[in-house]
Amino acid sequence: MTKTYGRALREFDAAFFGHVSFTLSNVVSSFVYGVTGGAFITKPRAAYAPLHVYHRAATRMSTAFALLADVSMFVLGGDLKRRERISARLGDMLSQLYLISATLKRFEDEGRQQEDLPLVRWGAGAWRIRCTARSKRSTAPCARQLSEPARRGPRARAHVPVWTASP
Repeated sequence: MTKTYGRALREFDAAFFGHVSFTLSNVVSSFVYGVTGGAFITKPRAAYAPLHVYHRAATRMSTAFALLADVSMFVLGGDLKRRERISARLGDMLSQLYLISATLKRFEDEGRQQEDLPLVRWGAGAWRIRCTARSKRSTAPCARQLSEPARRGPRARAHVPVWTASP
């Protein structure tokens, strides 16, 4: 019984302190990457040189995502399931990271074809446009979601496409 308890305690300690050290390293690296704009992120050696900016941005974004996910779980715990907006934003960030990394990987795997480079730059850099538009939600008409629901009540209006000016 004591052997099993001692082994379980060592395994728990290893897992717990491993997670704590991972979280602390994410705090430090997120702070350093945020302050320096990702200047200290190492470039992938095998990656295409003109796309290093996107690799750095993906690394910076994934570090911030890991920190936000850890803090959200620590602060909210089981309530994270009920806080749908927070979990939806975390899901948006994770899906954006997936799209960026898939775009960069496909470009590398298909032999770095030059005619695909503008598409890669657009696909991997589109997150900047979406993040900027969300931060300027009150003034930018492009900040609307792709399908804005009609408002209910006396001032109800029809669907407004993204490309039209604000009413």
